[in-house]
Amino acid sequence: MTAAMPKTLVSSTLCLVAFMVMLVSCGQEDSGETIPQYVKDILPRSSPFQRDILRDGTVTPSEYEKAVLATVGCLSDQGVRHSTPLLTGAPPKQKWRYTYDFELADKERVDAVYRQCFGTYEETIAAVWSIQSAPTEEEQQRQKKDVVTCLADRGQVFANYEDVIIQLPTLSSPVQRLVTACQLLIFQGRDINDGK
Repeated sequence: MTAAMPKTLVSSTLCLVAFMVMLVSCGQEDSGETIPQYVKDILPRSSPFQRDILRDGTVTPSEYEKAVLATVGCLSDQGVRHSTPLLTGAPPKQKWRYTYDFELADKERVDAVYRQCFGTYEETIAAVWSIQSAPTEEEQQRQKKDVVTCLADRGQVFANYEDVIIQLPTLSSPVQRLVTACQLLIFQGRDINDGK
């Protein structure tokens, strides 16, 4: 028996984060040059479509959207059902999200099609976009404080963000959902109904 199952991009996101860390560690910007070294390092491994977008060393919001639309277009051309891409998060740190579906019997083929489409049109574009839009250390510290404030506003008081993370496994399910809601609100700009 086969059943249609949605495939989220969680594993792709984790791979993308690992790829981004690798890119950042590959080198720093050369002084006086406009193209960061990490972009120069990935250009030879990028598809012609992605090299064209990266030729100036940056990814604009419209270029990122173009890459996502090309990926889902490729999926459609190969007969893979997918959701409509959705822009999530608050500017300038927005991310495109979408899912694709497959029958269990067709999982390997569909996953291979996704990897080929993503690799051809979006992989390095999404990685560079993520590096460009990554929060600074100061922004990260502010966001952590904002999560603690969000929780306190909803009746859950913690000393700091690290305390939230340490206690998370022992918190009740409703409080864990509240933590997730505050994290999504602060880190991604996604306001979900938390019952307040």
